Amino acid sequence: MMNKIMILCLMLAIFASCNKEDIMRYDRSRAAIEFDEDEVYYSFKTSFKQVDTVEIPFSLVGYAEDWARNAEFTVVSDSTTATANDFQIVDAVMEANAYEGNLCVRVENKEGDNFKDARIYFEIADGKDFIPGIDENKYCFLYLTNSLVRPSSWGTWQERYFLGTYSTAYYSFIIEVTGETEFPYPNAVAGYNNGEVWSGAYKDAFLANLEKELKARNEREGSPLMHDDGTAAGKEVIIGMYYTN
Repeated sequence: MMNKIMILCLMLAIFASCNKEDIMRYDRSRAAIEFDEDEVYYSFKTSFKQVDTVEIPFSLVGYAEDWARNAEFTVVSDSTTATANDFQIVDAVMEANAYEGNLCVRVENKEGDNFKDARIYFEIADGKDFIPGIDENKYCFLYLTNSLVRPSSWGTWQERYFLGTYSTAYYSFIIEVTGETEFPYPNAVAGYNNGEVWSGAYKDAFLANLEKELKARNEREGSPLMHDDGTAAGKEVIIGMYYTN
């Protein structure tokens, strides 16, 4: 009798340990979606656009279907500082046979240089086609700014082996002389450069051009360009130089 009770308790514990994601993955009637990231940043300064569409990715937890489905989202007002003038949800479609979709949000800067940083807090809502996945992945902040934001394509690897240490002054210089705001090397950047990776030859040519432009700038100004913030604040900008402290 005691062994039967222990087995029953063990089975109940195993069943209880199955999380909502496991259940939804095998139940077509409970298809769910989850945000891929909990924070997304958008800079009008970097995009050079007054009006744009931001795509916030979400993923399917469950089965793909051979028809398009719509996702539903709400804005958590008490955690949102953006106004109706700043943004509008356009759509959120999971295409047929897809496991990825995008919450498309129209953003607008009507204030120009006077735009104040704002945030929008999105929550996945119950809808006809989807329910929210696990609680940890049902929310996402979209931050809007008119300041430069460090791009995800300038991470630690790019600092060490490609561009060198990041700073706002250095990034501004690159944008000014090349027009590039993302750096798809060694990996592609979604929605940038047609989703293609820079070749090694293009990367080398890009760095050579930066060195030429930086030399001309320093000679013209009579002083070197200096890092203005970050870990290299107060040090000279040298193309490819990674400062450890």
